[in-house]
Amino acid sequence: FYILTAIAFLLLGLVGFFLKESKGPDPTVSLEVKSIIADWKYVLQNSAFVIFTLVSSISFGGLFAYIAGSPFVFIEYFGLTETQYGWAFGFNAFGFILGSQVNRFWLKVRSGVAITKAVATIQLIVGFVLAVGTLTATFGPISTLICIWIFLFCQGVIAPNATALALEPITRAVGSASALMGSIQMVAGATISGLVSATFNHTPLPMVLAMFGCGFISFLLLTLYLRRNPWSKTAAV
Repeated sequence: FYILTAIAFLLLGLVGFFLKESKGPDPTVSLEVKSIIADWKYVLQNSAFVIFTLVSSISFGGLFAYIAGSPFVFIEYFGLTETQYGWAFGFNAFGFILGSQVNRFWLKVRSGVAITKAVATIQLIVGFVLAVGTLTATFGPISTLICIWIFLFCQGVIAPNATALALEPITRAVGSASALMGSIQMVAGATISGLVSATFNHTPLPMVLAMFGCGFISFLLLTLYLRRNPWSKTAAV
């Protein structure tokens, strides 16, 4: 908490002294409830926004499932010390960060749609392998850690691409769209982590099955949308 407090003050100072305002007041933006609802209605009528927001949010739920369940899984179930768990958590966080950075270079040669589809497929496969390994009790801490690292690496790629693809077709009320997307992601994360806690049975299964389920649902939504939407087919190269 001391470190979090220090980071908060550091960010506050950086924003206050170095982040200058680049846009003046916009009289067309209203905070009236009627205007906000109208913006939400416009945004939610766009099928690309809805699908890619759901893909991002449900996949994001897999990350929250890991955060909710991993302390028990690695410390209590696999017997890691608190220090070892800290290193394991940092290792997986590095996977997420690395995925987001690799994505920058990948976008130079492939479209965001194609990348998202490919990585969502990998995430689904890894989630399935992790689930099978856990159900058959053949996975130890190392194999579990490797699968989770790959899963979170994929999440680091999916998150920015799905966000960009969701917001790309929005021509107005972009701020409302971004805020709505962030809210849906947080709701999905809170719901999935709550389910992991509610189904806790002293095994890794709640966490692992939640991660696999999130990967499966996001992959299914994306696949069905790409089959029916001609815009996405032309972009998926």
